[in-house]
Amino acid sequence: MKKELRFIYKKIATEIRLQLGLAWPVIFTQIFFILIEVTDCLMAGRLGTQELAAVSIGNAFLLPMLWTVFGLKMVLTPIVARHRGAEEPERVGKVVQHMAWIGIVVTMLLMLILYYSQTILTKFGVDPSVVSLTSHYLKIRMYDIFPILMFVVLRYFFEGVGNTRPLVLSAGIGFLLNIPLNLILMNGWLGCPKLGLIGIAWATVTIEYIMFFLVLVMAQRSAYKHYRVFSKWHSWQRSQFASLLRLGLPSAAALAAEAGMICSVGLVLSTVSWKEVTAHQIALNIISLTFMVPLGISSSVASRIGYLIGAKSSTLSIRRATYIGLGLSIAFMTISTTTIFLCAQKIVTLYTHNPDIQKTATQLLYIAAAFQIIDGIQVTLQGILKGFKDTFVPMIMTGVSYWGVGFIVGYVLAIYYHMGAFGFWLGIASGIIAITLCLSLRYRYIVRAKFY
Repeated sequence: MKKELRFIYKKIATEIRLQLGLAWPVIFTQIFFILIEVTDCLMAGRLGTQELAAVSIGNAFLLPMLWTVFGLKMVLTPIVARHRGAEEPERVGKVVQHMAWIGIVVTMLLMLILYYSQTILTKFGVDPSVVSLTSHYLKIRMYDIFPILMFVVLRYFFEGVGNTRPLVLSAGIGFLLNIPLNLILMNGWLGCPKLGLIGIAWATVTIEYIMFFLVLVMAQRSAYKHYRVFSKWHSWQRSQFASLLRLGLPSAAALAAEAGMICSVGLVLSTVSWKEVTAHQIALNIISLTFMVPLGISSSVASRIGYLIGAKSSTLSIRRATYIGLGLSIAFMTISTTTIFLCAQKIVTLYTHNPDIQKTATQLLYIAAAFQIIDGIQVTLQGILKGFKDTFVPMIMTGVSYWGVGFIVGYVLAIYYHMGAFGFWLGIASGIIAITLCLSLRYRYIVRAKFY
């Protein structure tokens, strides 16, 4: 009996170690990226509440578009991994270059949208007192679209070849440099002009280029030269573009549904009050940071399940990987929930001293804390289903849950019942509950279909 228990414990410990080994680079890379946005918000809050509102509205406008493109590019990782496993290094370079060209086209489109952001925000009905400031911020941020999208291409290349340390290194350096560069340009230190909010925007642009050039240099190292990512230029192939778009669009649509709904809340709230949207952005900053851990676990469990299925491992091994992935997410989100409940008010004071914004943001964090564990479960379930190569149905479920349930419930509560940001966040909570229930049923169906 003791030997059997020892054997089971060893298997569980090995699976936990494997999943955390795959998850930690993704987690830290994402956390560093989010911390750059958090730092920008904290710095803007020191300038004034309207500057913080401008950053909040700007991020609500920009981030859904960026996350949609990230979803499109996510398909690069399994494609690169497949060519690497088949010992086809030149095909790796070809697919990376084609994805880079897609990124260049998207860059031009997004820059055009940001250039006309003032017109768009005005027509959307955003509070006129912050439209001009937000537009100036976004017109600077449009210059970091190119390095962001190129960094993401190289990120998924590195994940596909199984080495994510360059990503952690570059993102970590970017975060550490962002704080002093923000202070220098914002306050006019070291002989620089005092630029205020515009200085924060230029600091972010500079950091994004530094991170891109770091990963670009590391991609040229001898260990990766045989992939010929940029050392050999490949001719355009329509079939390659079509293949990437066909595989990437479902993932892009799923991310667009989630990120788009949450950020659209910010844009709608900006037509109500800039204080409401600022409180929304503060709460979103904080929960985005905690969300990166289950997101990383989701990525690792998808990889583990895909590997176990490919290796024709036992049903027990696959189930073990599934339950451990869910267990790790639930464990972290339990800690996150407790921390937010205990420290919400203190965290909010780091952003602003405006009592109205503090009160609203604290209330939103309490709602967020209540659905942290459920949110961790749903994102892990998405990773599990990706491991089973089940992406299309979850995409539909995500869209219906977030927009058909979450946004509609939130809009009714916020606008018609005059509950403002509080009502919208109750809507977000209802959307997360809906997607968790849908994905749970989908997982049960997939497991029964494959193993019974």
